Amino acid sequence: MSERAINLPDGLQPMSEEDLKTIWNKADDARGEEAHMSNDVFDLVNALDAAYAQIDSLQQQLAERDRRIAWLTNELGE
Repeated sequence: MSERAINLPDGLQPMSEEDLKTIWNKADDARGEEAHMSNDVFDLVNALDAAYAQIDSLQQQLAERDRRIAWLTNELGE
């Protein structure tokens, strides 16, 4: 997992990589006691990481779209 800078709405902040590692480690430690629940936690952590990756991708696409619009506007002389 890599560190991300994501702008979320309503003042929400993404979890840091350290937070995700902590959650992952706690879930891994719980395997012996609550194995059936820890797998659910791993699934949630993986889903969260995938969601952050999707947000990163969408933000990059939006930034590229904005650059393209600015370039086209400049080319049209507006």
